[in-house]
Amino acid sequence: MKSASAGTFESVFSLQLNKMPPLNSQVTSEEVVKAYISRIRDVNPQLNSMVDSRFEAALLDARYVDRVVQTTNKSEEEIAKEKPFFGVPLSVKGSIAIKGTKFLPSVT
Repeated sequence: MKSASAGTFESVFSLQLNKMPPLNSQVTSEEVVKAYISRIRDVNPQLNSMVDSRFEAALLDARYVDRVVQTTNKSEEEIAKEKPFFGVPLSVKGSIAIKGTKFLPSVT
């Protein structure tokens, strides 16, 4: 996958994480997720912070979000109230069990 240029997604990275792009935005959820995946792939070799990834599933989720946003009769406010993190990419620690990913509980 080609890395996203810094300027291309400058506005994507400045979005508040608890606010989805406006419904009339030129930025799709899929583009946001692709930008995050690209950045993770660029920096993870140095950080070694990713235990597991679900990049393909995240892209499928993003495409679903884009379809919903394109076809809904609900306003941006209604969607945000019902699903405040709808379409927001996130990562989760390996010590939290998520179906289909590695689970690495800490030993104390």
